[in-house]
Amino acid sequence: MRTLIISPFFHPHKGGSQKYIEELYSHLMKIDKSVKVDVICYNTTNSSKKGKYGHFQIYRVGCWQILPGQFALPNYAELIKTLYKLIRQNKYDFVVSNTRFFESSWWAPILAKIINTKSILIDHCAYHPVHTSKFVRIVAKYIDKIVSPLICRLYNRVIVTNEATLQFLRNIGVTNTLKIYGGVDIKYFHKLRINSKRYIPNLGKSFSKKDIIITFLGRMIPSKGASLLYDASRKLLEIYPHLHFVYAGSGIMVSKLHKQKNTYLIGELEKKEVLDLLSSTDILVHPSMHHEGFPNVLLEAGAMGLPVLATDKGGTGEIIENNQTGIIIEPTATSIQKALEDLIIHPSKREFIAKHLKEKVTKLFDWDIIAKDFQKVLIDIRLYSF
Repeated sequence: MRTLIISPFFHPHKGGSQKYIEELYSHLMKIDKSVKVDVICYNTTNSSKKGKYGHFQIYRVGCWQILPGQFALPNYAELIKTLYKLIRQNKYDFVVSNTRFFESSWWAPILAKIINTKSILIDHCAYHPVHTSKFVRIVAKYIDKIVSPLICRLYNRVIVTNEATLQFLRNIGVTNTLKIYGGVDIKYFHKLRINSKRYIPNLGKSFSKKDIIITFLGRMIPSKGASLLYDASRKLLEIYPHLHFVYAGSGIMVSKLHKQKNTYLIGELEKKEVLDLLSSTDILVHPSMHHEGFPNVLLEAGAMGLPVLATDKGGTGEIIENNQTGIIIEPTATSIQKALEDLIIHPSKREFIAKHLKEKVTKLFDWDIIAKDFQKVLIDIRLYSF
């Protein structure tokens, strides 16, 4: 089965939506050697125009980043030329696009019909787009309400990564949906050992067992909530000098968080560095106000055996059950501060929620199982029209 994936953002860009499609197809290719994948993405990272990444063959076209890291438009002349070349060379069984907000999702199903193949949209978001600009939010909301239902109906299948997105799309009239959760590589995480040296990538500083490391891991954009954790940390650091706050990720918020004691901004990390960070972390905080899908960072934290604090956005509530597999917080500095202090002074509670989250992630969100389910879906789509 040969697939053409069209996703504006792809490796080496880092992001949750692209990571889902990358991991899903990586595991699919492990269990089904007949699967071949070409990727067309927009060159948001000024990388080489063509390259290999694992088993993916990537073709990057020039673009304009309208909202950096969130929305880009391609050089259409270059895009059409690249598409024409690939379609002449290959017979594709599927055209797969990623996230209904992206411009590429609007024309991908039309391309599939032109070349007489099946189309799939993979969607993540249970909300209209979130942005600091009110104008952008209003425009995006109305485009989403009007355009998304029309576009989604052109696809053979719309695959969603969580129940919240499934219900959202059905409420706006999209019925050709199927839920396939995101996952983690459970076998890999179970082989990892907790980092006894307490090594933090890009920092060059060691920590003792008495230190409590609290981590934010994600894009450093306003809607992801790093500033909320930063504000909450101020008062906590006055009371608990053994706390350390680590912010991993890139974005405009890096320059907006001023230096304060026991606070470290370590930038964007590679996959191995992320695991090093998580293995040294005591508590992970995900204070998002973003239009979340199924946050992969929560699954990774769970697989690592960490206690998690998270806002109830997108599919988060399907991973985090309050006071059982994590703590649900409001997107306010006060809520984060109170929840963190409770976990700081009650280590037994940290252990309880971490244990139950790890059990849940191991049972329900193993990529090997999810990839097999996805393989069956692809076979069904090839055999039947929806």
